[in-house]
Amino acid sequence: TGELTRHVRTPTAEVPDGDALVAWVAQQVRAWGLIPAALGISAGGPLDDVAGKIVSWPRMEHLWGYPLADKLKAAIPSLMAVKLVNDASAACAGEAVFGAARGLKRSIYLTISTGVGGGAVVGGLLLRGERGNAAEFGHTIVAPDGPVCDCGQQGCLEAVSSGSGLYRRAVEAGLVNADEMGWAQMGYWLAERLEQKDPAALALWTGFIMIMILL
Repeated sequence: TGELTRHVRTPTAEVPDGDALVAWVAQQVRAWGLIPAALGISAGGPLDDVAGKIVSWPRMEHLWGYPLADKLKAAIPSLMAVKLVNDASAACAGEAVFGAARGLKRSIYLTISTGVGGGAVVGGLLLRGERGNAAEFGHTIVAPDGPVCDCGQQGCLEAVSSGSGLYRRAVEAGLVNADEMGWAQMGYWLAERLEQKDPAALALWTGFIMIMILL
């Protein structure tokens, strides 16, 4: 049915490396009294869904190259299969099976938060590419002279139009004081200023919209 029956959260700082993350997941499995045969993991990309590894998930450098799927299989003996999937692709699949794209043969999913993620369904199947990164729209270069993205490229869509990208631009324009507000509050700040029809916020938002239209 697509209904979420349980959930639990933990701050990223409490899982400082791959081993800590695996131990945390195993602990949750035991706490819930589960004996899972399979486990699905959605994570930011780029990743390698064949090897079950994070490749270069921005801001999560401590997981780069870590064999997450294999380590989880070793830590949870009941597991017969572990599948690592790009988080936006997983959300796209969820919409295709249970949500707004249900029954459609073709659909595109775009998520804008810390970064910019994407997923696509073509012919009723999730588009994955060779290693699960076919729909990584966030790392499409849209502004060759733009800011350097956390992935290392210059001018990625994520660098200019994600929540963190909008925050960076607001700080550089002097609209936001980085010592007083972090990027996580950017959405609330922007919504409030747009409601007040603040000219600077409107210009920032208009630039974002134009980039989205050009896609």
